[in-house]
Amino acid sequence: MTTPAENVIEHVIRPRTRDLGGFEVARVLPYAKRRSVGPFIFFDMMGPAEFPPGEGIDVRPHPHIGLATVTYLFDGEIMHRDDLGFEQPIRPGDVNWMMAGRGIVHSERTRDEIRDAHTTMFGIQSWIALPKDQEECAPGFFHHPATSLPEISHDGVTMRLIAGTAYGETSPVVTASPMFYIDVQMDDGASLTVTDEHEERAVYVVEGDISVNGDAHGANEMLVLAPDADVTVKASGQARVMLLGGAPMTANAISGGTSCPAQRTASSRRRLTGRQAASARSRAMTNSSRSRTSKPMSAAPIVITMGDPAGVGPEVICKAIAALPKNERTGIVIVGSRAILERADALCETGLRFGDNDVRLIDLPTDGVEDAPAAEISAAGGDAAYSYIVRAAEMAKAGDAGCIVTAPINKASLNAAGHHYDGHTGLLSHLAGGIKPYMLLSSPTLSTIHVSAHVSMADSIRRCTKDNVLDVIRAGDGHFKRLGIAKPRIAVAGLNPHCGEDGLFGDEDDREVVPAVAAARAEGIDATGPLSGDTVFARANQGEFDLVVAQYHDQGHATVKLIAFDTAINVTVGLPFDRCSVDHGTAFDIAWTGQADHTNMLAAIEYGRRLAAHA
Repeated sequence: MTTPAENVIEHVIRPRTRDLGGFEVARVLPYAKRRSVGPFIFFDMMGPAEFPPGEGIDVRPHPHIGLATVTYLFDGEIMHRDDLGFEQPIRPGDVNWMMAGRGIVHSERTRDEIRDAHTTMFGIQSWIALPKDQEECAPGFFHHPATSLPEISHDGVTMRLIAGTAYGETSPVVTASPMFYIDVQMDDGASLTVTDEHEERAVYVVEGDISVNGDAHGANEMLVLAPDADVTVKASGQARVMLLGGAPMTANAISGGTSCPAQRTASSRRRLTGRQAASARSRAMTNSSRSRTSKPMSAAPIVITMGDPAGVGPEVICKAIAALPKNERTGIVIVGSRAILERADALCETGLRFGDNDVRLIDLPTDGVEDAPAAEISAAGGDAAYSYIVRAAEMAKAGDAGCIVTAPINKASLNAAGHHYDGHTGLLSHLAGGIKPYMLLSSPTLSTIHVSAHVSMADSIRRCTKDNVLDVIRAGDGHFKRLGIAKPRIAVAGLNPHCGEDGLFGDEDDREVVPAVAAARAEGIDATGPLSGDTVFARANQGEFDLVVAQYHDQGHATVKLIAFDTAINVTVGLPFDRCSVDHGTAFDIAWTGQADHTNMLAAIEYGRRLAAHA
C-alpha cells in the first residue's frame, strides 16, 4: 500500500526569486514555516545564467562570521579570494567549504582570463550553522575536487556525496555536525529511496520533474520530508535533485541578510565589529601564495587504542562513540579489551554493542587486565596499554589504519610493566624504527609544536640549539602544508624572558634561536622570531600565526590548555603514520566514576579524520 504523499512530506517550499542584474537567485531557506533543515539555514540556487563577453560576477570583499558556506556549481566558474590568502577557481562538481568561524572576508568574481568570452553560471550556495562552541573557531577555506568525492551509482541513479555521511559512504569534507549533502542525477523512470538515517531531510529539485508517492514536483521546489520514514523519489524524464539535511541546528538558525553572490553582506546573530571588518579588509584580498588542496580520504579506518584500562580511556571512548551517529561508527575500529569496554559501557549507560556492526573491536586479552584495580598504577594496566599501541602501529604500518587515535596511558604503569618509554611519543618512535617525532598540540584557535617535551627544565635548555629548533620549524611547516596551508605562518617563542633582553637574561635566544629562524627563512619557510613567550601565544590565538614553536613542555601546554582544555588534541608529527590523542591523562582521581568528559576524544577523532583525508 502506498503511503499518501502528505504523510511523508511536511512542507513544499517554493522559492522567492530575485533578479540581480544578469542572473536570478532562487531562495528556499529560510522559510516562514521552516527556518532550517538540519544545519542548512540558507539555500540559494544561482542561475542558470549567461554572461556576454566583458561581463560576469563581481562580488566585492564582504565579511562572514559564525557559520560555514558551501559553494557547489553545475556549470561555469567563480574565482574565490579571501583575507586568509586563499585563491581558488570554483568549478562544477568541486566542493568549496568556507569556515567563517570568528570572521573571514572573501570576494567572488569572474576571472579576467575568461571574462572576454561568453560565460555561464549555475549552482547552489548554502549556509551551514555551526555548533555554538565552534562559532568562534579559526576561519578556513577547504577545496575538494570532484574526483575526491565518493560516487554511488545504481539503476539509472548517480549520486555524488558532497559532504557528510549517507548510503554507507563518507565525504572527505570535514563538517562540524552530523549532516549529508548529495548531488543526484536520475534517468527517466529511475527511483531513489531517501532513507531515514538522518533526523531532518529534504529534497531540492534542481532540474526536471520528480514524483513522491504519485504527487508531481518540479524545478526549484524543496520537499521537507517527515521524520522516521523512508521516502521514494521517482524521476519523470531526466532529473537532478539535491538531498540534504542532518541533525537539527535550530539554536544556530540565522535570520536576515542576503546570500546571493552579487549582493551579499554578513548577516548572523552577531556581526563583525567595525575594527574586525576594517582589519579583515586591510589584509590581502589580492593574489597570494596561500592556497588549499585536497586529497581523497583514506579508505582505512580510524583506529582507537583503549589506553590504560584503569584510567578514563574506556569511559571517554564509550561516550564519544555513543555521541556519533551510527553511520559514522563504521569508519572506526577500537583496539582494546572487550571485557573492560563492556564494563565502561554499563557504567556510562551508553548502550553499545562491541564486536558487531554497531562498534568494531579488536579484542586483545592480556594477562591480569580484568583483575587490575581501577584508578591505580599497575603493571597489568601498563602491559595492556602497550599491547594496544603495538597492534595499532602494526596496522598503521601495513596501511590498515587511516590514523591512530590514542586514549591516555599511565607512564608509571607502562614502566612498571617493563616498557621503558616516556609515553606514547617515545614508544611510537621506537615502533617506527627510531624516527624522531615531535609533539604538537592543536586547538580551534591555537597550535603549538615543542622543541622539548617530557624532560627536565635543565635538559630543555640544553636542547634549545639551532639544529633542534630548525628541525621543529621544518616539521611544523611540513605538517601544516600537508593539511593544505601552502605557506604556514610560524612564530618561534623565545626561551628566556623577553628573548633574553639582549643577553641580560641569557644568550640562548641570540645564540641558537635567531640563527635557526634565519636558516628556516632561507629555506622559504615563513618563520618569525624569536618572539617573547609572554605575548606570542596571544598573537597566535588572535589569528596572526598558524603555529607557535614552544621551547619546552609547559610553555606550550599551559597556554593551550588554558584556552582550550576540552578541545585541544595532541598530534605526533614526523612518524611514517598518523597519530593524535586526547590532551589529558588517565585522571585516576575520577576514573571509573562515570564523570569523565568525552569532548576531547571527539575532537581527537575529528582531527584523525582530517589527517586521514590528507593522507
